[in-house]
Amino acid sequence: MEQRKSKRIDIDIKILMEPIGDAGDGREAFYADVINVSKSGIGFKTPFHLEDHSFYKARLVFQSKESVDAVIETVRHEDVNKPEIRYGGQFVGI
Repeated sequence: MEQRKSKRIDIDIKILMEPIGDAGDGREAFYADVINVSKSGIGFKTPFHLEDHSFYKARLVFQSKESVDAVIETVRHEDVNKPEIRYGGQFVGI
């Protein structure tokens, strides 16, 4: 049984992510598809390779048009040989 700090909520929105520092290999801001979100983190997928423990400024815009700005640290990824890679990120600033 998997123990989590916070309950995940499945959600289908896009998130604009902007690399901070050396993250993103020189890539500009890009969109990722959010899979789920919790108080402590976010699951998302993108076709881009992101290094674990890299940081991104992000803006989550919900269907209600409310938005939240956050800093996300990528903490894990699943490379499942699909066009998009799934990532887990934790919020380090909101």
